[in-house]
Parts: sequence; C-alpha cells; structure tokens
Amino acid sequence: MRGEVKPAILGGLEIGFFRMVQLGGDDRPEGFSTWVDAFLSQDNYGANTGNNNLSNEPGNQLAGIDLRWKVFDAPIALYGQIVGEDEDKFLPNCLMFQYGIEGWHKFDDSTLRIFVEYADLTSYWWTDDPRTRNITYGHHIYNDGYRYRGRPIGHWADQDSQILSFGGVLQTENEIGWGTIIRTGKLNEDGTGITSSVSASTLTDYFSLDIFNSRSYQAYELSVNTSFGWESLKPAGGKTDEGLAGYLTLTRAF
Repeated sequence: MRGEVKPAILGGLEIGFFRMVQLGGDDRPEGFSTWVDAFLSQDNYGANTGNNNLSNEPGNQLAGIDLRWKVFDAPIALYGQIVGEDEDKFLPNCLMFQYGIEGWHKFDDSTLRIFVEYADLTSYWWTDDPRTRNITYGHHIYNDGYRYRGRPIGHWADQDSQILSFGGVLQTENEIGWGTIIRTGKLNEDGTGITSSVSASTLTDYFSLDIFNSRSYQAYELSVNTSFGWESLKPAGGKTDEGLAGYLTLTRAF
C-alpha cells in the first residue's frame, strides 16, 4: 500500500508513505479480524495491544516514509527514506535510514546525474529500546523475513550494514546510458545474526566499483543492461575475497 503527496506549501517537495504486511501461511490466522488488527497495528505480541498470545500475532510489517525535495530552481535534490520494522504507539519503530543528494546537468543531447547516498540498516528505536541488531528484514514468525533465497527484498546489503555510495550516470536522448558507482562500508557490523547470503553472519569490510551500460531498442521492445567491475569483501579475521564481477540482463516486453 502506497500513497504520495506534493504539498503546495513547499515547491519541489514530494512525500511518499508506504506499508507492507506479511501474514497468513500454514497454521497462521487469516480471518478478517486478523487483517483488521494488522491494519490498525494491533498485531504485536504484548506491548500495548492486549495480545498476550504469541500464536495470534498476525505477521510481519514494514512501514515508512520517503521524501525528495528539488531545491527551488537549482539542479539539486535532497532525498531520504525512513523505514520501521516494528511499531509502537501507532508509529514506526526499529528504524533504518537511507538519504542522499543528487545533482544533474543537461547537455544538448544528454543528461548527467551525479549522486552521493548513505544507507544505515542498523535498527534504531525512538523509544530507546536496547535491541539494535539482527532485526532489520527479519521476523520471529516468518524466519526468512523479507528475504527470498537468502537475499533481502529491499536494500542489497541486508541488516546491520552501513554503505556509502557515490557515482554518476550519463543518459543520452537515444536511450543509451553510461554510469559508474563506487560503494564502500561495513556489512553486518556486529558479526552475528542470520546466515545472510551477503555477509555470512560475519563483520565484513566492503568495497566495489561498477561501470555499467544500458541500451533500449524500441523497435524490438528490448532493453540490454551490462556491468563490469571489481568487488572486495574482507571478513573480520578472515581472508579477503575479491575479484572481477559482471552481469548481462536482457528484458523484452510482450
């Protein structure tokens, strides 16, 4: 569920609200009242919901807000996102953040965009709850949480990671794009938690450099994306795993 607004009080501001609910499945409640409790955030075991039976907890939720503000007439925009893995007193809690700044310049037949972005997937509680690790994207009922085959359905770095990214993209009018992204930071900073396909439950220093190209062939309704780069993962107390990386994707509309 998602909604977006553009407040007239400040030109260039865009605000989005979203919410996701994961419930149902084998031996889980799925009735109408379950959906109502989930929608009204009356779904946490204990807390302030009156639900003292863990088996009646409907499921797993994410809720958040994202903002983007184009700074008046300048070719600059600020953006960010706050996501809550839990709720308390009807407000998102157990928070993770992503924010950045982007700028662009238009040439005769192309546009250059540059950006700097930071993501912190460690959990922060505005209620000062001491639990701050091994929560993001996880859940005690749905053990995989918001993951598919071990990969997060969200930020690629998974829980308890801090990643700084900066790069640029040049997009031409004939739908050819070139770009590069540098990423650096720490994966799974506390070195515990689930066996993620990203960090293998180990504190890992991360660095990558990607150069990519995108092309669209409208006559064939085909998009081609390629990337080539270098990736380095250095686990604490372990051997560095590094080398070349690349991919090729073909997408065709039918």
